[in-house]
Amino acid sequence: MCEKFYSRGNDSQADQRFQDWMAAHSKGYVFNHFTGSNPKYNLLHKLPCRAFTDNSPNTTYQKICCTDRACIERSIHQVRSAGGWEECGMGCCR
Repeated sequence: MCEKFYSRGNDSQADQRFQDWMAAHSKGYVFNHFTGSNPKYNLLHKLPCRAFTDNSPNTTYQKICCTDRACIERSIHQVRSAGGWEECGMGCCR
């Protein structure tokens, strides 16, 4: 599987692991999985994205990371089958 999951809920080192993954995969994809029913909170980002430029990764919510767009979309559909999701509104996915 190509994705990595990061969440402080199950990994006290999640912030650092997520930061390390982004540094090693500067053209990768990150999906912020907030759960809930509103797709506007469940966003796909393509690195580099302004949403992650403050160097303070926040893994309070689950991150799904992958270097391949098709692979991450398959993973997104597994966790968001009924709730939907959107691309980041900052233009990184275009």
